[in-house]
Amino acid sequence: RRWNITLSQFLNDYIFKSIYKFGNGIGKLFFAIIITFLVSGFWHGAGWHFIIWGLVNGAFVCIANYMSVKSIKLPFAISWAVTFFGVLMTRVLFDSTNMTQVFSVYKSMFIFADWGNFFQSAGAFILGNAYTMGLIAICAIISFGFKNVYEITENFKPHWKYAAWAAILLTLALFRMGTVSNFLYFQF
Repeated sequence: RRWNITLSQFLNDYIFKSIYKFGNGIGKLFFAIIITFLVSGFWHGAGWHFIIWGLVNGAFVCIANYMSVKSIKLPFAISWAVTFFGVLMTRVLFDSTNMTQVFSVYKSMFIFADWGNFFQSAGAFILGNAYTMGLIAICAIISFGFKNVYEITENFKPHWKYAAWAAILLTLALFRMGTVSNFLYFQF
């Protein structure tokens, strides 16, 4: 029955739920979250950077749960910026090969000894990757300037043009299936 279980479902069923039962209290909830994310970090790799990645993500989930329980809401711009910064910082942990590399990347992110060189390098990077930068800009406009899927479905009325767009996108996706891309989890 469980030959195709996902990692998230495994962690939930066999780690989280074995520690926390509904009604155990917030301390036990936080403990279960931290242990679950610690195991997740260890599953991704035995390096300290993965362990810390799991613990930091667990801490973020604990903070989010605490804020929910206490009905604490941050302004949208602040919550968006904190989330973006948190994802960016934990991504460095996930993509690095060891803690030395993590500290090196963090150092290069926050210590700007030569601002002129920084802006020159950034400009060269943007120009050298104009196609990718254009796609990122388009994605940002779509993400922040248009309705999300929940807002669209609130007032959705079927129409032939939506079916046509879906057919076009499906066709494009099917044509792209022939290209080779490496599956992220093959590296683990």
